[in-house]
Amino acid sequence: MESKIIRFSNSTFESNISKFPVSLDVDFSGFFGNNTVFNANIYKISAILSSVIYAYIALDGQSAESVLERLGMSKIKRYKLSGLESNNHISHMVIGYRDVTHGVRSKRIFSITIRGTQTTVGEWLSNFDIGANHEFWGDVDNHKGFDIAASSFESRIEEYINTNASNSADTVLWFCGHSRGAAISDILAAKFSGKYEVFAYNFAAPSTTTSSKKGSFGNIFNIINSEDLAPMIPFKEWGYGRYGKSCFFSFSSEKKAVNLFEAYTNKKYPCDNTESKVKKISEILLKMFPEKELFASERTAGLFKEVAASALAGKDIAPVLIKAACDGRIRISPLDIAILIPEIPNLMAKDLKESIEFAHRQDTYVIAAL
Repeated sequence: MESKIIRFSNSTFESNISKFPVSLDVDFSGFFGNNTVFNANIYKISAILSSVIYAYIALDGQSAESVLERLGMSKIKRYKLSGLESNNHISHMVIGYRDVTHGVRSKRIFSITIRGTQTTVGEWLSNFDIGANHEFWGDVDNHKGFDIAASSFESRIEEYINTNASNSADTVLWFCGHSRGAAISDILAAKFSGKYEVFAYNFAAPSTTTSSKKGSFGNIFNIINSEDLAPMIPFKEWGYGRYGKSCFFSFSSEKKAVNLFEAYTNKKYPCDNTESKVKKISEILLKMFPEKELFASERTAGLFKEVAASALAGKDIAPVLIKAACDGRIRISPLDIAILIPEIPNLMAKDLKESIEFAHRQDTYVIAAL
């Protein structure tokens, strides 16, 4: 198939809080360039695909599968990791491919999009399951919950590529995802780099690994809003980071983006020191969990289940944290408890919770990309 531009003209991006126009020309010749050089075009369409894989987000009313069809992809398939197969370590992956010829070269480009958390307690528990030193899983340098999901997808990707490989075109893998999906995508992109040519653009990824090799993947771009709390966890103080490059931006400092967000959502984007408040929350969490092993304990897993259940039910999580501090599930001194408790109502206030939610939302990252 000859290289060509796929045009999205007067399209509409729609989520449960926003609706806005999108016009984008997708130029597949970008996949013939240097994969260690940031490509704005691939970045933009990756932001859209990472969003429309969610059940409540669409482009022109279409899901990820239909958007991939518009991009000229073939044999599109959605893989679902179920709770029965992988305990809490569940997710969805949508994959497809298309052939592109640019000059005298031909490539078969495999698009692989990973879905983030779809508001289930199991997924949230997996998000917090970094693994303890006495446990074993695929790659113990990686966050356990993300790595188990990535390993489950890895075998399916290999099978899909082997079934659909081309004898006349080079194989290229293009990964993307948001939040939990970005973390799984980050690990997968690192696993397949070296085997194939890999492009990866991830959004709002939490930290994924303690590997000493994490900085050696120049082909993986992790785009992060510095006002977003999720990418700060697990903490760098425990030795965690992400594979590839972390590209930070501050959404609230981009006046045009803020104006668009407010116009598209009819909500005010908080610009009142969200970044500093997020850092304060991180400091408090580090006081609660100064060591990785405490965070990874079975008692803490029970606490996370309580926190996730309360948060998903729309309840205040402050009482859960206070009780955990009092019964010793959080390693924090009585003096620190006395300092912390008055701060919790402010940190859990509706406006700050909304700030953190907006900073992490797919809509925010798409608006920033466009």
